Amino acid sequence: MRQLDYWTYYDKVYGGWLGKSVGGAVGAQVEGQKRLHSFTEETAFPERWPPNDDLDLQVLWLHAIYERGLALTSRDLAEEWWEHCWYDFNEYGRFLKNFARGIDPPASGWFDNEYFRESMGSPIRSEVWGFIFPGRPDLAAAYAERDASLDHWRDSVWAEQFYAAIEAAAFFEGDLRRLVEVGLRYVPPGSRLRAVIELVLSCRDRGLSWQEARVEVLRRFGSPDATSVHQNVGLTLIALLWGDYDFGRTALIALNSGYDTDCTVATAAAILGEVLGASRLPRRWVEPLQD
Repeated sequence: MRQLDYWTYYDKVYGGWLGKSVGGAVGAQVEGQKRLHSFTEETAFPERWPPNDDLDLQVLWLHAIYERGLALTSRDLAEEWWEHCWYDFNEYGRFLKNFARGIDPPASGWFDNEYFRESMGSPIRSEVWGFIFPGRPDLAAAYAERDASLDHWRDSVWAEQFYAAIEAAAFFEGDLRRLVEVGLRYVPPGSRLRAVIELVLSCRDRGLSWQEARVEVLRRFGSPDATSVHQNVGLTLIALLWGDYDFGRTALIALNSGYDTDCTVATAAAILGEVLGASRLPRRWVEPLQD
């Protein structure tokens, strides 16, 4: 039986949430741009801090737990979304349209949703499940699946499970490579998602630069949809594995890699923020958020 004292738990959750908040805001300013950028620590911050759906939906899931208890089903989450959240764009809109005409999850995630059903809308909702189940990646992944099936299928569902498992395990494990191995338990062999994760690990082992690894990911898994899950999970992992536990470097690699940057920077910064804990995050990155 592993034990976790309250203040360690608090520090890791707070660090993860700060990372998520900062990363989402920093990445939102160039979201969807597919080119390499050249941001530095001096130029990365936006003039205005934008709202963030990646955070809002996780707060909604906390509300759902308070209202309905931990025995949540996908239907419970769908009803909470229908009642409290207006977001109706991309995969969110396809889910709401499906649910309105009586199509429940998991069919609501794939039916009439060909373009967006393997995008980033669900992987960026993973933190709440990892934080609720510290040290229990199996439970975190199970709840992530209930969540992701509302508006996605297959690789996007597995991507949210992958991230949630990592975030649950990170309370007791600080090695990023080992955390990736934990997350891989929930990604089926033969899937494109597993292939992109294994490609990134191979690039790291072969000593490629992060820019060279980015080219490899885009060459094999690039999509005209900037929100496609495959390229963006690959870019997030590149930021984590080449960032060398440096929060600023990790965030900048994700930001400068382009594509769905509000998601990639936020997830990379959330995972590393949890690993480091709020007490070890650099002030120059978190102070502009003003808590």
